[in-house]
Amino acid sequence: MEQKQNVTSLDSFRRRKEESERKLALKEYLSVLSFNELLSESNDIIQELNNNPLDNDLSHRSTLILKEFHDRIRESKNLEFTLGGLCQETEERLNEIQERL
Repeated sequence: MEQKQNVTSLDSFRRRKEESERKLALKEYLSVLSFNELLSESNDIIQELNNNPLDNDLSHRSTLILKEFHDRIRESKNLEFTLGGLCQETEERLNEIQERL
């Protein structure tokens, strides 16, 4: 009887590891930005979304920025009330982006 093995190529493993490290680095970078700097980063991503074809990297970066906004809004009750609609809009926009992929 033939046994299945869970074997992954070394190149594939390295690519996944590098991608994971890039995502973690970006997440850490976004977490230390001021709110103004985060807004600036999000404007840059919006420009890229409008001017370039959608790819996985751009999708991941925009997702991480949206999650950072979501986390910060959740931490502040005052912001949550005033920007609650923004969170819903960003999630809807994210869903639209993911549907394009």
